This record gives sequence, C-alpha cells and structure tokens, in this order.
Amino acid sequence: GSRTARFLGRIWFRALRREGPSLPAGPCLILLNHPNGLLDPLAAAALLDRRAGWLAKATLWKIAPLRPFLRAFLAIPVTRPKDGGATPESIQQSFHKVHDVFAQGGSVAMFPEGVSHTGADLAPLKTGAARIALSSPVPVSIIPAGLVYGDRATFRHSVLLRLGPPILFSDLAAQGLNPEGVNELTSRIRTALKPLTLHDADVRRLALAQ
Repeated sequence: GSRTARFLGRIWFRALRREGPSLPAGPCLILLNHPNGLLDPLAAAALLDRRAGWLAKATLWKIAPLRPFLRAFLAIPVTRPKDGGATPESIQQSFHKVHDVFAQGGSVAMFPEGVSHTGADLAPLKTGAARIALSSPVPVSIIPAGLVYGDRATFRHSVLLRLGPPILFSDLAAQGLNPEGVNELTSRIRTALKPLTLHDADVRRLALAQ
C-alpha cells in the first residue's frame, strides 16, 4: 500500500510535502478533506508515515482496473445511502471491519465529507467518522489531515499534506452513540480540519504565489 503509493506518487506529482506532527502510536482514524477524487488517497498514502486501510465507496469495486489498487490500499468497502442499497446492517458491517483493524493495532483513513468536490470550503461532514470513533472497542486517536494541491489542471502538480494534533473526545466516549455526542464530535472534526485545508482567501493567495 504505502510502497505502491510512494512509487506512484513520485510519478504523478512534481513535489510531495508534509507538515505537522507524526502520527501517534497505536490505532489512528485519519480524516482528510476530499478535493481531488482518486488522487487523494494516493497522495495521502504516499505521505503518511504508516500503512493505513481506506474506507472507499463500494461502487469502486465495479471498476475492474481499480480492483488491484483497492487491494493494495487495503480498501474497506462501504455502501453509501446515495448509491442505493445501504442498510443499517451493511453500514454496521463496514464499521466492524474498521474496528477489526483498530483491534489489531492498525489505522484507517477516510473522507468524512463523503464526496469529492472542488469547492474551496469543506462540504458538510457525514457523521460516520464520529460514530466509528465513539463505537470503537479499543482506544483510537482521531487525526485531522488536509490535502492542498498546486495547479490541479496540470500533470505532475504539487501536493502538501497538513497533519493536525489528535482531536480530543474522551469526554464524549462515555456517551457512546448518543446523538448529541455524535454531533458534537462531528463539529470538533470540522473545526480541526478547517485550518488544515484551503479556503477562499488561501486560494487567492496561492494563485498569486503561483
């Protein structure tokens, strides 16, 4: 996964750079913005300092050329309600697979916006990330991470991965999946992600710098 990502990343990107603290020891739930489709997991995996599984929409498995990459990236399929066919049981099954990775000391990365987009601001966050963390059977660190790209219209553009400190949520853990706790943690995730990602003023400054 990470070796494949680093190899492909060196081919695709002109420059790969990372800022922020190293990932803490133990299982991590790494949460990223989603500005550039299938390039986002490639860029992030190439820059992370450990191998992580990825939550990915189940419809990607229908694209035959992608299946070897999904296996290499330890992808975990999740059926989204917007794609049809999602049930509480199928979503819970995806959560269980993530929890199994945590129980073995591994880490998982996902995009809490749930959709890739080119807007300068974050899309509304889904609650899945908060529910995964609050229902984890083992302690897990929630790590916010922002992907920032150079000129995305060109091949071999640059990418920066900004890592933030773990999001504190021990005060919410005792509540389990209480809706208020889920919504509060989702709000904390958005607050932590926002300064790590590009917004309108940043976009203008980046354009001037380029």
